[in-house]
Amino acid sequence: GETFETSLEALTKLKKSGIKRSVMILLGLGGKELFDSHARESARLCSKSEPEFLSVLTTSFPKGMQRVVEGYQKEVSPGDEYTPLRSIECLQELELFLSTLNIHQNQTVFRSDHASNYYVLKGRLGRDKQKLLEELRLIIRSPQEDDKYNLRPE
Repeated sequence: GETFETSLEALTKLKKSGIKRSVMILLGLGGKELFDSHARESARLCSKSEPEFLSVLTTSFPKGMQRVVEGYQKEVSPGDEYTPLRSIECLQELELFLSTLNIHQNQTVFRSDHASNYYVLKGRLGRDKQKLLEELRLIIRSPQEDDKYNLRPE
């Protein structure tokens, strides 16, 4: 499997070769158990590599969760449960990821516009990070039953 180091090495080689890099983060991949470390380590990798394109998707289970649970328990965290994130928790993971991210250049195009995501966000990270975070925090703080932001249903 991939590690932080191997991913950073590959992204660095691509940059040195003049190849534009696109990084995709899967929100919810670590479940509730690895929520914090997944968001922070993903942000650390993206901060160090500063890819030209960065997007997030939300983990989903179109063929059921059993395969994911078995793989998680076997390969990631033996003996532990895998608990998928609810929609609000995916948005909280995105907020933690973005707030931890440290990209200052206006080069990185950010997208959270895939059909799997609960809410669409778009911008350039050096320029628009605070605006994206403010918008996301408004959604997180709003009452769940008051769906004025038209979140994708779970």
